[in-house]
Amino acid sequence: MKCKQCLLVIMTVAQLIPWYPAVAVGDPNYLISDYEFTDWASLNLQEIQDFLSKKKSALAHYVDPATRQRAAQVIADSAVVYQINPKVLLTLIQKEQSLIEGGAPTRDQLDWATGFGVCDSCSKQDPLLQAYRGFSVQVDRGAWRLRYYLEHSGEFNFQTGETYSIDGQFVTLTNDATRALYTYTPHLHGNTNFVAIWSRWFSKNYPDGAVLQDKDSKIIWLIQQGRRRRFASISVALSRINYSQIISVTLSDLMRYEEGSMIKFPEYSLVRSPRGTVFLMVNDTKRGIANRETFRQLGFNPEEVVDASWDDLNAIPDGAPITQKSAYPTGALLQDTTSGGVWYVQDGVKHALIAREMLKRFPGKKLIRIKPADLGQFETGEPLKLTDGMLIGLEGADQIAIITNGTRRVFASKDVFHKLGYKDENVLVIPEKIWNLHSEGPILDITAQEN
Repeated sequence: MKCKQCLLVIMTVAQLIPWYPAVAVGDPNYLISDYEFTDWASLNLQEIQDFLSKKKSALAHYVDPATRQRAAQVIADSAVVYQINPKVLLTLIQKEQSLIEGGAPTRDQLDWATGFGVCDSCSKQDPLLQAYRGFSVQVDRGAWRLRYYLEHSGEFNFQTGETYSIDGQFVTLTNDATRALYTYTPHLHGNTNFVAIWSRWFSKNYPDGAVLQDKDSKIIWLIQQGRRRRFASISVALSRINYSQIISVTLSDLMRYEEGSMIKFPEYSLVRSPRGTVFLMVNDTKRGIANRETFRQLGFNPEEVVDASWDDLNAIPDGAPITQKSAYPTGALLQDTTSGGVWYVQDGVKHALIAREMLKRFPGKKLIRIKPADLGQFETGEPLKLTDGMLIGLEGADQIAIITNGTRRVFASKDVFHKLGYKDENVLVIPEKIWNLHSEGPILDITAQEN
């Protein structure tokens, strides 16, 4: 066995880090992406109406007496005309006047729905403001103003990329959408409230095993144990996942997760500590290789060993040591020359592949033919299961699931599957006997997140 067959690219940590631009995650410097801000087609009229109804908002049945239009129609029209995301307008309305989740509204709340024209020192009774009173005009002018701020930055104090003291805190406006929102509401509390509402309503939840890429920064993350773990480089990511698995998401989707430790080394890479111990990286653990003779007998290549600091190594849990008895520590597919059955062998334990579809778990991995007598030397473990993040469809049934923490989580519908960004071409159709190897987990339903 040659370890180089397991690796894509080995690079030092110092070489990996510059692959990504710096991104401020979860702070006032970056409120929402430019893409999200202007995604005017994210909700159509019916979807806006359904959203208001789910929220049991008074706006679900509200008709503006001045225009005789329902609230959903006003929001949809303003989104299209000014090409501002209707989700942004819904969030703005909630932030300014709590009209979505605030119970029965007052006349004043409806009249100043987006806070347009109202400043800290202004009186709502000012005759100059009366032209902006009323739900429809407020939503229209609010959307217009956000678009105007986006396109005419030179007319205002806030500039993208510059740092300002806002409510006693230094804030760097990292993109145009953030600049526009601060120009509309030049306070920290209002904008952090906007982000909190947005994240609660419109950011998506993904199960463990999902591979997510920020639309803006292009950073790739693995969702694991409810946290997001950043891949240090594209080569590190591709040592563990297929490129087609990556789902493009917004920063607010990622902000739902606490940040975990960075994944700095490719799977099956060889890493040497300052003391000289060589470790093999396997399944998020570091496995110390017992001695030089073990290293040689197992076929590892000394040219593939990279140096790492104690800080890097101490962040990785210890796995079982690798000794001369650790047959196939990186795993191998062995085929019985008599029966044709295929087994996955790792560390001297063989696991049966109960159907040929299981081979899809190992794209590009070659079968090693072995005599039954030689196969018998390995201890028999449980049948092999699918890995986290794999998408599966039940043969002969209209069900799609994702494997997460060894269980199968069925998508509530094909619509939910697509809304979360998963792709049909990545679904592996499997027979019932593989499906039943994995216990059933909670249903994945995006509507539960939006309530």
